Amino acid sequence: MHLIDSLRVGVEMRGEGLQSEGFFSYLRLEQRIPADHPLRAIRELVDAALKEVSRDFDKLYARDGRPSIPPERLLRALLLQTFYTVRSERQLMEQLDYNLLFRWFVGLSIDDPVWDATVFCKNRDRLLDGDIAAKFFVAVLNLPPVRKLLSSDHFSVDGTLIEAWASVKSFVPKDDGDPPSGIDGERDGLSRFADQPVVETAAGVTRRSLRHDRVRGVEIAINVYKPRTASATEPVAHDGCEFGVVLDGILEVTVGGRIHKLQKGDLISYPSTEPHRFANTSSSPARTIWLNLKRDPMQ
Repeated sequence: MHLIDSLRVGVEMRGEGLQSEGFFSYLRLEQRIPADHPLRAIRELVDAALKEVSRDFDKLYARDGRPSIPPERLLRALLLQTFYTVRSERQLMEQLDYNLLFRWFVGLSIDDPVWDATVFCKNRDRLLDGDIAAKFFVAVLNLPPVRKLLSSDHFSVDGTLIEAWASVKSFVPKDDGDPPSGIDGERDGLSRFADQPVVETAAGVTRRSLRHDRVRGVEIAINVYKPRTASATEPVAHDGCEFGVVLDGILEVTVGGRIHKLQKGDLISYPSTEPHRFANTSSSPARTIWLNLKRDPMQ
């Protein structure tokens, strides 16, 4: 070891930790971004969508005056804030100042100065008032690479049900017995009346779930429609099929544009892919029992 040091071999091969800055960079910012980075594919889609709404940007700005921050850069920056959960525009600008990946995605060069965080305040209102955000996302959805990922399948959910159903499985039994071993957490497939979750929608429909087997895609529920209430404002459609029986009262069931007036004891079945809606137009409550199958057995 002493011989190596005396010959200066070890010193010559060792890199020195001196800090020096060059005045010029010979690498483009593009070259510093990995070829397989996810933001590369997103950047291509974003640029194509921004090109579609370029004329809408022109309508938001005056012809005279000092040039503003390009709205394309503002939107790209806001996307980064969403992707990386940056808590504020001020922190976003701080990262945009030193993060080369952020600079590349937004469209800034290494030497370009970042704008003040307060720029977002006025321009956010301008973009929202001009429906630019909505037009931008519509343009993204219309891109061929994105369109093939979309599906015509959809469903509608009453927002009041989400909070109620979210806490259904959070209840802890008071007894110290063995854990349930039946379907969907029910002991021996038995659903006790006291354990059945009940929710009420904002429209005034009370729903008691007798059984919800997520594995088999089966749900049985008793629904009570108060007078002058409906399941939704517009007909909805989804996968599967449904069977329903009116236990009390009168219920109007609209399926595929056809209105059926069901009374006590009447049964109706239909594929859930047809738009459907339930309404109680009478002055008395209507009570039904409904079976929803996630998969249509006839298909």
